[in-house]
Amino acid sequence: CSEYDSEIKKLRTEIESYNPDSTSTGSRPKLKLLETERAGIESDFSLIRSEYEVKRSLVDKVEQEQKSLRNGRDAIIDFIHKSEMQLTKDRLEIKEHKDRIKEEYEIDIGYMAYDDNQMYDFLRTKADIDRHRNKLRQLGGSGQMELGIYEQEKLELEKLIEERNDLVKAEADLINLIDEINKTAQNKFTETFELIRQNFMAIFRELFMEGDESDLRLVIDPDNPDPLDAKIDIIAKPRGKRPQLIDLLSGGEKTLTAIALLFAIYQVKPSPFCILDEVDAPLDDANIDRFIKIIRKFSEDTQFIIVTHNKRTMEAADSMYGVTMAEQGISTIVNVKFNDQKIAS
Repeated sequence: CSEYDSEIKKLRTEIESYNPDSTSTGSRPKLKLLETERAGIESDFSLIRSEYEVKRSLVDKVEQEQKSLRNGRDAIIDFIHKSEMQLTKDRLEIKEHKDRIKEEYEIDIGYMAYDDNQMYDFLRTKADIDRHRNKLRQLGGSGQMELGIYEQEKLELEKLIEERNDLVKAEADLINLIDEINKTAQNKFTETFELIRQNFMAIFRELFMEGDESDLRLVIDPDNPDPLDAKIDIIAKPRGKRPQLIDLLSGGEKTLTAIALLFAIYQVKPSPFCILDEVDAPLDDANIDRFIKIIRKFSEDTQFIIVTHNKRTMEAADSMYGVTMAEQGISTIVNVKFNDQKIAS
C-alpha cells in the first residue's frame, strides 16, 4: 500500500507541474494519458485497499480468537495447578485422619473409588456420620473409654463363644462316644449272654437229668429297650416239677442251679484259680457226685480250692489242708496229698 501511495504522489506532482495554460498543445495527450493512468492506479488502489481492509479484519478476528484461546489455556493451566495443590492437600488430610483413627481406635480404614458418584449416596452417608458423631458427643468425651470397654467385652464375648463351641463339640463327642460304648456294650452283653445261656443249659443237663429244662431269658421293658437294663429270668424245671418260682425248688436243686449258672459264667471267662466256700453243704450224696463230676471236668484248666465239711467232697480232692491244735493255743496246718499217700505237717 505504501508503494502505491508514493506512486500516486509522484504522478500528482508531475500533473501539477504542468500548467494547462502554459502547456503546449503537444503535451495535452500526454497529460490525458497520465490522468488515465492515475485513474486506473486509484481504482486499483481502492480495490487493493478494500482487500486489505477485509484481510486486516480477518487478521484482527484471528488475533482476537488467538487471544481468547490463550486466555482459556492460561485459565485451564491455573485450574489444573490449583486442583493439583488441592488434591495434594486433601491427600495429606486423608492420611492425617487415617493415622489419627489408627492411633486412637486401632482401626484401618479402607477406601473405595466409585466411577459414578450416583452409585453411592455421599450426602446420606455424611448425615449418618454427623448423627453418630452427635450421639458420641452426647456420651461425653471422645468415646475412647466406651470404645475400650466395648473392645474388652467383645474379646470376652468371643472367648466365651469359643469356649461354648468347645464345650458343645466336647459334648457332641462325648455323646457319640457314649453311644458307641453303649452299642459295643450291648453287642458284647448280648453275645456273652447267649454264650452263658448255652453253657447254662448244657451244665444244667449234666447236673440234673436229660429231660430237665433250663433257660435264661432277657425281660426287656418296652419303655426301655436297652438290654443292659433288662431283667434276667432263670428258668429251672427238673423233671416232674413245674415251679413258677425258683424258691419252690428244694435246697439241693437251688444249689445245683446256682452252680450251673456259676460255671456257665465261669466258662465264658475262666481263671487259673477258683475258691468255693461251702457250696456243697445243701447237697445230698447223689447231688454231691454230680457236683464232683463238674469240678473234675473244670479242674483240667482251673485249680479249685474248696472249703467244705462234706466227706465225699474231701475224698474226691487231690490234697487236703486242715488246721489242728495239738497243743493248747498252738494251731498247726496239716496237708494231706491223697495221690502220694503222704502226710506232712
